[in-house]
Amino acid sequence: MHKFLWISLLALSLGACSSEDNSAPGTNANNATSNNSNGNTTSTTGNNTNGSSNNSNNSNSNNSNNSNSNNATNNMTSNTNTMFAEVTYHNTIRPLLEANCISCHQTGGIGPFALMDYASVAGLGELIANTVEAGTMPPWPPDEDCGEFRDPRNLSPEQIMSIREWVDNGKPEGDPSEYRAPQIATAVDLGTPDYVVDIGTDYVPNPIGNRIDDYHCFAIPTSFGVDKFLTAYETRPGNVGSVHHMLFWAVDPSNAPKIAMLEAEDDTTPGWECYGGNRVDEVRGMLGGWVPGTAAVQYGQGRGIKIKKDAIIVVQIHYNTLNNSDPDRTKIDLHFTDGDPTEKLAMYPMPNQDLFVAAGDANGYANMDITLPLNAKVYGVFPHMHQLGTRIRVKTSRAGNEQCLVDIPQWDFNWQGIYLYNNPIDVGLGSKLQLECWYDNSPANQPAGQMPRDVRWGEGTFDEMCLNYFIIKDLGIEF
Repeated sequence: MHKFLWISLLALSLGACSSEDNSAPGTNANNATSNNSNGNTTSTTGNNTNGSSNNSNNSNSNNSNNSNSNNATNNMTSNTNTMFAEVTYHNTIRPLLEANCISCHQTGGIGPFALMDYASVAGLGELIANTVEAGTMPPWPPDEDCGEFRDPRNLSPEQIMSIREWVDNGKPEGDPSEYRAPQIATAVDLGTPDYVVDIGTDYVPNPIGNRIDDYHCFAIPTSFGVDKFLTAYETRPGNVGSVHHMLFWAVDPSNAPKIAMLEAEDDTTPGWECYGGNRVDEVRGMLGGWVPGTAAVQYGQGRGIKIKKDAIIVVQIHYNTLNNSDPDRTKIDLHFTDGDPTEKLAMYPMPNQDLFVAAGDANGYANMDITLPLNAKVYGVFPHMHQLGTRIRVKTSRAGNEQCLVDIPQWDFNWQGIYLYNNPIDVGLGSKLQLECWYDNSPANQPAGQMPRDVRWGEGTFDEMCLNYFIIKDLGIEF
């Protein structure tokens, strides 16, 4: 697919009839249903971190203010010096960890260690303080000054200061009676699902070589009879100790022969290895994703993303076998709208397929921009690169006004996800969208012991991508 194909289609189909919008880019639209505290952003986690991004290329140029008002966990005030004489485990640290860390760092969870009691937390106190100060934990890749997303996982400066204060003061346990349970958003009961995506097997993770990570894909044919519109979904991992994250697509049935070839690569195991991407079609058909701690994802009342009546669901699961390699049978409960939704959504890709990163180039850079021939309402974004990426950023500008839509300043292939805005953003006719990607193709940053080589766009494990999906109102255009 040519990098300008989808926007060219928009221009041909809608550009001539679009009305002028004089509002500045990035204007937040008033939409109560999108401000749904039960909707979730996914940000996937990993144990292997690519190098830090090139600072010379990483200047931020956005002025938007990030609000955490919709994150129930971060609404809890963790700096309790105004309430207690000192910060202790029970009055501050315990509720803070329960609100932000325990979904992964529990007994049998995906985290490499549990943080369930005072002794465990105190023994790791300095490590915890260092990682939260560095911003690597809890996992929240987006720059906090770029975009106002649902359910951010980042800690406030006051929370980070409380942890450091507790550690520096000797990690006092305190009085258990001072403990107050944090305000954590409860799970949403979506009711009986309309369709269950089942990977169809009790899969035993089998990493290649000495890796601890296994990226595996599964194909699930459907036969709905009519097109469906996905309005909500809930992921149910079969093994919470190894399922690290999940992404899933609805691909065209014409990909069936390609899928059969992939499945035939290893007839001893179901599905196929897909470390770089799903290897079928990463550009079209994205539906959503999951990370530990994510509850049901809802795109909003009266909204839905189209799934063709005979689509093939492709599920990519990242298994991390550090804790265990027991069998997994992950399922995804899909909920459809009743008939056609009021707002039909779609994930439209903006791919830079002309990217080129020379062998050995530690400061690789690719960018592209397009000018919108219509007005668009953006509900969310999903930035995507492979393993050499160090940073990805999307901006919009018009008439001298610039807005940052998403910025991942320290890209890690193992921490990627879909980010839904608190409120959809109106991007007007004539606005410029800019996609920027940075790469490190030096010998020190090669995956799986590879030697540096010239890298271009591709779906293979050692190819690269510079891609962002925009979740916008469906324009009725096939690409």
